[in-house]
Amino acid sequence: MKEIKSSTGRVKGQYCAAVVKKLSGLVISVLALMLFSGAVHADTVWPGVALSKDGTPISYEIYGSGQTTLVFVHGWSCDARYWRMQRPVFSNKYRVVTLDLAGHGHSGLS
Repeated sequence: MKEIKSSTGRVKGQYCAAVVKKLSGLVISVLALMLFSGAVHADTVWPGVALSKDGTPISYEIYGSGQTTLVFVHGWSCDARYWRMQRPVFSNKYRVVTLDLAGHGHSGLS
């Protein structure tokens, strides 16, 4: 059987083996990343939901503890994530409630 060489001088079978080896390392890395990111998602706090007077589901999240409660309400075209940098600072001393107004974030439209 005649050996076919690639432009780099490698035998085609060796070239394929090298590619498969590199791809298997990439696949293992991607799987490890997927497993790790899955663990991160498992620790994610999911918002609670309360119904407004007209029945619209309003999502909220509560962080920290304390005698004083701070309620953070976002502006137009935002959601509760707007407060993500302030939340850890204030939740060390206070109970912090963030919410999504109707039609924003995890809240419903009606």
